[in-house]
Amino acid sequence: MSPLSPVAKIDVAISPGDDVRRNDNPPAHTWSVIHVGGAFHSQYCALCHRVRLRNHEFGSNKKLGWQSIGACVAEDTQHSFEPYMQESGLLRVCTACFVQQKYGRKFGTGKSCGFETVHAPCTPSQPTLRAVYEQVIAKFPEYVPAEEVHTQSEGLVADLRVRLEELQVQPVKSMDDFCVEFPRFSNLHSDLLREALTHPTADYGKNYLRLAFLGDAVVELFVIDKLFTVSPPEDNGTITVKKSQLVANHMLSVHALPYLAYLRRGLIPDTDTKAPCDVLKALIGAYHIQWGYDHSRELCMDLGIVRRSTG
Repeated sequence: MSPLSPVAKIDVAISPGDDVRRNDNPPAHTWSVIHVGGAFHSQYCALCHRVRLRNHEFGSNKKLGWQSIGACVAEDTQHSFEPYMQESGLLRVCTACFVQQKYGRKFGTGKSCGFETVHAPCTPSQPTLRAVYEQVIAKFPEYVPAEEVHTQSEGLVADLRVRLEELQVQPVKSMDDFCVEFPRFSNLHSDLLREALTHPTADYGKNYLRLAFLGDAVVELFVIDKLFTVSPPEDNGTITVKKSQLVANHMLSVHALPYLAYLRRGLIPDTDTKAPCDVLKALIGAYHIQWGYDHSRELCMDLGIVRRSTG
């Protein structure tokens, strides 16, 4: 667990003289759903373990203020507040001991997401962490990966596979016809256009992979820029989650389906559903090389990448 607060340090602390062998078989953690957690500043009372938040909702004249939580119920005295700061990001919580476990690509392997390793045993004796979960984290929305949303509701991946199967029996259309059908690319240099519309099965050395690598960075910058300027502003964790959904391969592939008839190719496996996405990114990358970011950003806007993906 990440050391986000003094409370987090208490979870894994071992006092001198403790017999660490007494928990040879500690109970397994019981995890909640994954939440889309936002960053928040708070304080917890060391006596009654209640949590109060600090944000504009509890302030006045656009100033931050502290949430009112009433008198300390543990003892006939004032609260003894300690700071607690929570970072934004995807996380889940053990519903027995309320230890947190973060989720993301940096905890996975390759390009896959995974959960961070939690070394703290499940010891249901953390009233402050329980209060943080019940009063704040449990109210955060549940995270649903873009892959699950769209493969279940729209079947986009299945549609892409069908389209790739159809390509195997269709002749490749000419570059001239491509420029007529898609005039926004008509002034693109012919070498860049040919490279962007060449699958690795057709030319191992000169294909769309390098341009797609560049276009991927352009698309991510465009999407982050759009999300960063929304009103009211969102925290970096929320932006990260939305960005990952908007730039999901199968979502971007929808925009490239009309271009596939012009793709120079060998035998493309129907499992290569990333190919249409790479075509789109390669065209954007070629645009960026020839005309720079301002024009490639306008191209992304014209394609409706954010609008269509969110709709």
